[in-house]
Amino acid sequence: MTNPREKFNPEKKPLEELSILVSEDGIQKKIPALSSHFAGDRPMVSFFVPPAMNENGSFPIGAKGEWFHKMEIFTANLQWLLALPHHRFWSQIVYGKKTWDSIISFLQEAYPFFATHNLPDDPEIVQRYNEISHLVFCVICRATTQIESEDAWIGKAKFSDLLYNNTIISLPILFDICVVFGNHNKDEVNHIITNIFSFQPLYKDDLDSSVQHLKNVLSSIEERFSMSVVKVDVTLNTNKKMTISELYDITFYVLDIAATLFSFIDAYPEGAMILHLHRFEVSLAQFYEKVFSTVIKFMQELFGEKSGPYESLLFTVNQARIYFIKLFYLVIESSLNVIIENRTTFPEELLKYNTESFLNVVKESLASKIFIVDYEKMYPLEQDLNILCQVSLDSNKAECESVIELLRANSVCANKTRPEIVIDRKREKSPSLEENKIETVVTNGINLSDVEKDSLITEVKDILPHLGEGFIMKCLEHYKFKSSDVINGVLENSLPPSLQQLDHTLPIIPPEPGTSGKPDVIAHRVNIFDNDEFDVMSRDYIDTSRIHKGKRKDAKDVQEILDDKSFREELRNKFSELGIVETFDNVYEDEYDDTYDDIVDPIEQEGEDERKFVTPRVLQQLERYTKGNQNEEESGEEEAEQEFGNPRDRKFIPFVENPEDIRRRREARYGRGGFNQQRNVVGKLMLISRYQMLWLS
Repeated sequence: MTNPREKFNPEKKPLEELSILVSEDGIQKKIPALSSHFAGDRPMVSFFVPPAMNENGSFPIGAKGEWFHKMEIFTANLQWLLALPHHRFWSQIVYGKKTWDSIISFLQEAYPFFATHNLPDDPEIVQRYNEISHLVFCVICRATTQIESEDAWIGKAKFSDLLYNNTIISLPILFDICVVFGNHNKDEVNHIITNIFSFQPLYKDDLDSSVQHLKNVLSSIEERFSMSVVKVDVTLNTNKKMTISELYDITFYVLDIAATLFSFIDAYPEGAMILHLHRFEVSLAQFYEKVFSTVIKFMQELFGEKSGPYESLLFTVNQARIYFIKLFYLVIESSLNVIIENRTTFPEELLKYNTESFLNVVKESLASKIFIVDYEKMYPLEQDLNILCQVSLDSNKAECESVIELLRANSVCANKTRPEIVIDRKREKSPSLEENKIETVVTNGINLSDVEKDSLITEVKDILPHLGEGFIMKCLEHYKFKSSDVINGVLENSLPPSLQQLDHTLPIIPPEPGTSGKPDVIAHRVNIFDNDEFDVMSRDYIDTSRIHKGKRKDAKDVQEILDDKSFREELRNKFSELGIVETFDNVYEDEYDDTYDDIVDPIEQEGEDERKFVTPRVLQQLERYTKGNQNEEESGEEEAEQEFGNPRDRKFIPFVENPEDIRRRREARYGRGGFNQQRNVVGKLMLISRYQMLWLS
């Protein structure tokens, strides 16, 4: 706190020129406002991440309490630091032991915006973490502010010297500020980064020299994933082979690099041109082409598709892919904007150089076909080339058109799955740079067909496969069917609360009956289970106690069921009441059962001796034929013998005779001439009458 005996800056001088009159032991003396005299000896603690929960959802014994105890001290130190007056605040930052180190510890250990879901699901911890994050950001804002008030300010030269030479702000610290706070405090972070680069140009030199280091880091990761060097080893035996833990670490490291650079370039667009001068876009495209396909292949070999670890790691990989694409877009778009905005002010040679640089980057990036295909799903590269053709010099138009043809020849722009895009380019007459820029208006149709909606859902699901189709459709409706905005909102955790509260695995829910023009399928359904006790369509309450999923715990084992012979007693009592079963215990042998051989029906036994032999019907007919033929006339016997033959010689006796044979034999019996020989009318009638009577009988 301010010493009441200190008389503070009535002349409103800058901090570096200010001296404060203090009284010590009755002696008054002037001390520079920025000195170790005003730095306190308050003990400072470092920040560390909250403890992780166990598998059962609880913390290790004492871990949560220890974290809260140290974070209370850390929070009190931040509040004390913010309450200090201007000269004491800066004296504490510059000369205080471990004061600024405690602030840096939070930037190094805090969750970046893409990993906040790893924060333990504990309301008290979340509240404390958010409070600390807010206080740290306030300290950083104060430490990067040159002028607090009329009587509390620092000269520009001294301010830039304090930040740079005392390592209060460095390029890695700027990266951490962007990735930790840039998502939720974008405007403030943009203001901080812009001011720091404007106060101290040496930071641009540091960024320029760090680009080559970044390219070396990407190259080293490429070598680690190269097929000739990298081999997957699940057993973790040797250091030469990639282990599962290494795969997790490298994948998260790649995501951290991509998200950090994107956040930084998004906050400081001028840094994109520094990356472009080093052709950093080509390195991004080549890294994307070589690494991500290899990573996914290793994941499939290690875990198999559709497993828990595979889905978790795939989400991290897809996040990194998105930020590589978005970073590529920011860098290459900045170079295009420079050409558009300065097409009337740049000399022809400089404009030609910038155009050729842009085209060369695009041509080299086209060699990475997998990257270009994924890039085209989010940003239309051909559209940028068409804009460049319109504003470029005549000497560059032929080369620009050749790049467009090369892009089309690689079938990159064909069969796009997004809805039709209407491009309206307007050129304003205002001489300002911002208004001279060619604007591209992209309007998506509101009334999309089912096929177009499915294509948009597929486009989002290719990048974020863990999301449900219903949740994606809700997000598309909120963002006016712009898939890129949906992907950004999910990855940056910036969805509105109405969407955040929804289940991210929500499927597509069909409309309620009668609410659409389609026929009401549910109302007209026909099923054998209609209106039963489990029909959810006809009743609101179902007795869930009668529903069991899987094997019941009280079910008997198969062997127990086979060994259970309790049914014997039940059947024995039942059959004993009927009196039809006798007990034959220990009688049965594995031989012929002659139990019923001696049981004979007495009636059948008595009538067996008295029964007469009965001649079969066929043989009776043959006997009649034999007796009848003895009384026939000789001619009749001859014809009968010719017809039937000798009975002893016959091999086949018909069961039913042919009626024609019977009629022919009877004609021969009543006269050789048959019915056609009529000696008199009376005889004829008599013969006919007798024949009819005989036939009818």
